[in-house]
Amino acid sequence: MSTSPVTPKAKRWLLLLGVFLLVGAILFPPLTSWILTVRSSRLQPLVAIAGDIRWLLTALGLLFGASAFFIHRNRVRRAFVRVGVPVVLVFASIGITLVAVEGVLHFKYLNVQVGGINSPSGVTFYRKYYKLNSWGFRDRERQKAKPNGAFRILALGDSFTFGAGIKFKEDLYTALLEEKLNRAGDHSLHFEVINTGIKGLGTAQQQQYLREKGLALDPDLVVVGHVLNDAETPELKREIEQRSRSGTFLPARYHQILSSYSFTYYLARRNLLGILQRFSDSGTGLTGYDAYLDDLYRGDNLEAFKDVVAALAKTLEDHGLPVLWVSFPRMPHVREVPYPFAHVTEILEDIALQNDFRFIDLLPPILESDAERLTVSAWDGHPNEIIHAIAAEEIYERLIADRLIPTQSHPTAEPREP
Repeated sequence: MSTSPVTPKAKRWLLLLGVFLLVGAILFPPLTSWILTVRSSRLQPLVAIAGDIRWLLTALGLLFGASAFFIHRNRVRRAFVRVGVPVVLVFASIGITLVAVEGVLHFKYLNVQVGGINSPSGVTFYRKYYKLNSWGFRDRERQKAKPNGAFRILALGDSFTFGAGIKFKEDLYTALLEEKLNRAGDHSLHFEVINTGIKGLGTAQQQQYLREKGLALDPDLVVVGHVLNDAETPELKREIEQRSRSGTFLPARYHQILSSYSFTYYLARRNLLGILQRFSDSGTGLTGYDAYLDDLYRGDNLEAFKDVVAALAKTLEDHGLPVLWVSFPRMPHVREVPYPFAHVTEILEDIALQNDFRFIDLLPPILESDAERLTVSAWDGHPNEIIHAIAAEEIYERLIADRLIPTQSHPTAEPREP
């Protein structure tokens, strides 16, 4: 086999690159563990793929190292030029394009929520805007003992009450309600609206929190911010989480990392799933997640949900606490005629009235708004600041109309049973 001279510099660079990759393969696992310890538990998925990356670096290191010893052969060099260089250029161009797209999406959605904690927003939006108090709630600091002359309202709920996608906690319906009550009420009385909303918390967990911790705050009234998926039982929620982890296009460990850090992967996957779900048929005209929500209010799950609400009502009744049940509609469909979850709203109202809860359906006042957008983003269906303002106004008007709070115009609230 003939040979031709190759510059020592080319051989040296190939050899150095090979050694560099092999050293990286040796150092990557302990480096990953160190980063995980120092930085954040969100990097935990890196540990799962540390072995895969180590073997990839080892293979590339050996390839480049071996090339340094054989590149001087004409046949090897020609094969490298004809095949290796084009392959490298193709993959490099794809990589550069993906990096550019990722950069554009990152800056576009830096201050916009596109998903939950396991989406790229968990790194960007969550860290920047979600400030919790010492109790772990998205609220201002409170003291556990109720101050003298205070009327305390406890707000239970999930991510809607938490204010997912809302940048500032001052724009949440709980904060707006507190401000409105204190501005319009008797100044000898101070109102507190404590936000205990936690993302992903269903009615069953809300009832548990109320019983174990909420009642210790000595509330005078309870507001329940209900969202359709709050009817999930803890067992069903775990089943759905397991199903979502298994229904991925990539091995779970890679899917977890890409979903958490790559806007490109996360948004592309959501688009593809949305297209596929349009072809599913639940028999109700609803597809995908909408069909799942509809099923929550049928059969055994509906009966289980009724039992949960009854347990919540019993806890509140034992402590003489009046309740406002605030029903948030399915935000992506509020403009549709007919509204596809109207029958669910009727079920919820019946359940609320059966348990002596006062019921507020937010859909009618929302439809009166002429706002172009009612959700925090095109990718996330949580209500925006406009909806929170509407909710605060509706709750305030109902508190006054039903004389549930003491004000100057209504100096005495409904008597509370001991």
